[in-house]
Amino acid sequence: SQMRQSFADHGVRVEVIDLETAGLRANMPRGEGDPTTGMWEWLSGQRRVGLLPLSDGLTYIYMFAAKDDLVGRRTPIDVESWSQSFPHLRGAFERVPADATYRDILEVHCSTWVLDNAVLLGDAAGAKSARESMRNSSASCTEAFCALSVCCQRNASM
Repeated sequence: SQMRQSFADHGVRVEVIDLETAGLRANMPRGEGDPTTGMWEWLSGQRRVGLLPLSDGLTYIYMFAAKDDLVGRRTPIDVESWSQSFPHLRGAFERVPADATYRDILEVHCSTWVLDNAVLLGDAAGAKSARESMRNSSASCTEAFCALSVCCQRNASM
């Protein structure tokens, strides 16, 4: 975030934590057996897979593998390897787009969300892993808007 970098340039401590995990996220055509409501998630060892229905006949898939799982991080994905970990998801793995790529999963923590008359909100305030974001997004959002409210009360010219 450019805004978060601006805060760092003005002395706000910004800590980037490498979670030693890589994640692939992609949209793909919905298949038979994919969820039509709600998100489904599975764990196997250090691997994680989630499916989430989207509109227009699409399914969102995310796949996480540890950084040292070189086969799990291979692109295009290694359908055989992932199917050994999650046999019931073979059909989903076969639909992952060939150009989908893994990205390192990082979390960002800022020592404050407020600097003078600016407030960081959303990912700029503290980028979280996908799993952490789903778990804490409402609490984080509430905290950010409370911080914004306090700033507005303290400075009527905002």
